[in-house]
Amino acid sequence: MRRAGWMLAALAVVGSGLFACSSSTVTQGELGFTVAESLLVLYPENAADGYVLLSAATGTCAALQTGASVVVNAEVANLDYLAILLGAYDANGDPLPLSAATYTVVDPSTGGTPPGLFALVAGLSTDAACDPTEQDASTGSVTLSPLDTTDGGSSSLNFSAVFGGTTQLTGTYTLTTCLVSLDAGVAPGTCLACTSPPDGGPCAIQ
Repeated sequence: MRRAGWMLAALAVVGSGLFACSSSTVTQGELGFTVAESLLVLYPENAADGYVLLSAATGTCAALQTGASVVVNAEVANLDYLAILLGAYDANGDPLPLSAATYTVVDPSTGGTPPGLFALVAGLSTDAACDPTEQDASTGSVTLSPLDTTDGGSSSLNFSAVFGGTTQLTGTYTLTTCLVSLDAGVAPGTCLACTSPPDGGPCAIQ
């Protein structure tokens, strides 16, 4: 298991095969996987923390609620997903509660200058050992309207993000709110399986 480092430090962009299409100019790309769950992950103990997760697996919210991680650490094997970390900051750089708004996508190597609403967008793909490859967006925007903080509630996501300076990814999704306790956490080194059904379809996190 390795850290999915886009939240924690600036990492070089790694080609992961998550997106199709690229050229010397910005062209339209698409996710290289089918979204099985589209989630707005929030923490009841801290209204300033949250992220959007577009996952290729079923059982993603349940796994997060029982302690699995896909953002700070990559703890699910053979999983493709897009993660959008959200942050709101005042002029002093102090975090504010998240709200329904438009967030500016920033390059993880430079970040944003407060005050403002910022988003980090990364596509990740893990192997059988939970080691992730990662692609980070450098520009774009993310709009949430509304932002429903009720577990199982519904929010709307509209986003546009440019990866590698050449590939633009856009999408509109209905998000289901997934409330996760900050006290939840599996032991470091855990690597959960994502098992595909015999008849095909999305894998299920076990």
